[in-house]
Amino acid sequence: MNSFDLFSLIETEESSPFGSDSDDEPAKKKSVPIPQRKPLSKIQEQKELCEDPSIYEYDSRNDMKAEEVAKIVGPKDNKPSRHMLTLLKAAEKRKKELMRRMQRKVLVEREKEGDKCKDKEVFVTSAYKKEMEEEEEKERPDNDE
Repeated sequence: MNSFDLFSLIETEESSPFGSDSDDEPAKKKSVPIPQRKPLSKIQEQKELCEDPSIYEYDSRNDMKAEEVAKIVGPKDNKPSRHMLTLLKAAEKRKKELMRRMQRKVLVEREKEGDKCKDKEVFVTSAYKKEMEEEEEKERPDNDE
């Protein structure tokens, strides 16, 4: 060991042979070197690569194992979860209720205005009309049940 390394030594306490510890004298500490693996030099790495070219290919090995397991297990079905479907239905229902509230709010505002805006034009797009008709058609079967 040429250079000093903080982690290269472990300090251990020496205990007395008969197990009697006294508080009078501090325990003696003994330093024991830790065996460490030295980093490989470039030449050694090249030798190892010549012997076994796949020595550092950890990821490809793991990928191959995962593919083998997938073949054994079989394909997974991409079914949406039960809870996700209920959440989507609830979101759609909230969206419809919000649209209804907005429509009622607009109607109330128009009634409050009364004759103030009667002489002005009202613009309604065909897409809005189509959407309203679809909503009415969807509500009809709901009311029949």
